[in-house]
Amino acid sequence: MTFPSFSVGEVLRAQDMNAVGLWQVASTSFTSSPGVEVQNCFTSDYRNYKVLINVFGNNSHNLQLQLMTGTNTKDNAATYDRWGFFWNAGINNFNMVNDTQQFVVNYFNAAANYSTADLTIFQPNVANVNTITNQHSWSGDSGLATWLDHSKRSNSAFTGLYIFPGSLGAQRITGNITVYGMRNS
Repeated sequence: MTFPSFSVGEVLRAQDMNAVGLWQVASTSFTSSPGVEVQNCFTSDYRNYKVLINVFGNNSHNLQLQLMTGTNTKDNAATYDRWGFFWNAGINNFNMVNDTQQFVVNYFNAAANYSTADLTIFQPNVANVNTITNQHSWSGDSGLATWLDHSKRSNSAFTGLYIFPGSLGAQRITGNITVYGMRNS
């Protein structure tokens, strides 16, 4: 398949647009927030999604994720599992089962050192299947890198996501999240 190349002022044809693989469906920036909801970003329009997160905060904590059903309904049931490893001074096992949230990225307090996460989420808006997430993250301050697979068992179709510091309370995060739908083939 040849991917289209667009020029300024060019009229786009429907068949050209159908060849594009990723479509931005949601984007938000936040400053000193205790947590961020991205509502209604998962729909039946796309099966799979790419989520890119850049964040920094005012303390050293892990950023966590919970999937959402409907508006403001966070799924905090103990059905999040993860398998994978993290690398800092060496490779370490990072497995967890029956957790109430999903690890996203480790972040610290230097505004110049963003931490980043790249998630591919498979079938979040399909009920009665395990929603699988492949993830790679990088902590700008510590150099902690993770390669993880997550599984979320649920009978629900998910419509959004919520990210928040793992230690709730006075913790705040600043950054941005962009969600892309992957073209169904």
